[in-house]
Amino acid sequence: QIMQIMKLVKKVRMGVEFIQTQAVYDVGQFEDFMAAIAHLDVPIIAGILPLKSAKMARFMNEKIPGVKVENKMIARMESADDPVHEGLMIAAETITEIKYMCRGVHLMPIGKHLNTRKLLEMAIKPLNLVIYDKNYERLFFCVSDMESGCSTMQMFGVRTSIIKSGDDIIEVLAEAFENADFVPVDGDILVLAESAVATAEGRLVRLDDVTPSEEAVELALRYELDAREMELILQECDEIFGGVPGAALTITKGTLSPNAGIDSSNAPDGYVVLLPEDSQKSAALIRNGIDERYSCRVGVIIGDSRTQPLRLGCTGIALGTAGITPVEDARGTRDLFGKNLHITHKAVADNLVSAAQVLMGEAGEGVPCVLVRGAPVKVIEEAVEMPLFSSDECMYYSNIKNTSKLYRKK
Repeated sequence: QIMQIMKLVKKVRMGVEFIQTQAVYDVGQFEDFMAAIAHLDVPIIAGILPLKSAKMARFMNEKIPGVKVENKMIARMESADDPVHEGLMIAAETITEIKYMCRGVHLMPIGKHLNTRKLLEMAIKPLNLVIYDKNYERLFFCVSDMESGCSTMQMFGVRTSIIKSGDDIIEVLAEAFENADFVPVDGDILVLAESAVATAEGRLVRLDDVTPSEEAVELALRYELDAREMELILQECDEIFGGVPGAALTITKGTLSPNAGIDSSNAPDGYVVLLPEDSQKSAALIRNGIDERYSCRVGVIIGDSRTQPLRLGCTGIALGTAGITPVEDARGTRDLFGKNLHITHKAVADNLVSAAQVLMGEAGEGVPCVLVRGAPVKVIEEAVEMPLFSSDECMYYSNIKNTSKLYRKK
């Protein structure tokens, strides 16, 4: 606990406005902790994560530093006819006991199992939800609730060590979560940079090992590219239909991709990173790895950045997903004036990647993952492929004039 307090003292000196604890289950331990940091002039927010099962309780004890679930709670979960409801009861009792020890609590989401209003009603009667006061003069309850009509979404940049070829991406993320003092929970969505995933999967290529073909040399001269990189572009893409100095315009894995998504940034000198071989499969493997390690169901998105026609700068695009519906069909819903929507689909995954790009950056930020909490997106069990349509169906691509294809993979 001494080391933890020293960390908190450092954070307070750096100017933090409040401190949120790990999930609280042992009221006595929390009371001792509050007494030990009473000298810190900063509001303390207690984390409340309702248990779903005895297995989850044991996992929290074994795997999450600083968390202690009492044996009597584990026994209650084991004997309960409805463990989820029992977990809510325990959370409500904990809130009731600690609500005057700290300035507030943060109810952390556990997906479809958590009815936030029900939990608040169980903890506080009558329901009296006080909103955040900037001066911390009132008790408040910070609620992450996917069921409310007005959602609040949080995003946390996950800084990792430099990822190398062959690294276990789950171990890299676990180390980063530990350093950041938080862990994923049910309903969270992880957005990962494709370059980080591809590097860990061994998709890092040394250019000196590439022998360019005559076609690659010819196209490299036309688009002012390294002939070796051009050879990799030919190997990776489905077709090339044009280009500008520094970029060959391609269709790769069904998506418009300059240089077939091959990138030399965030790669060692003399190397380039290819796209993941199968981003959908990569997302599923990462999701399963997070589930096994943290006993939670999350969504995973493998994302990349792209430029848009006639716009300066990059936005995000999803290459593969797991645990979410990447594109939601909004047809049949009504707009503000009651008119039916006939065409609209919501690019949920693309939009989340674009938002995550603000934290990830494009240079040396060292943030290859963003954890999204409280997004109005349901985590699902079934696998949903990224929906794509043909170039002829695309209203932009199908109308590009003078697009004589220079290369098409046979």
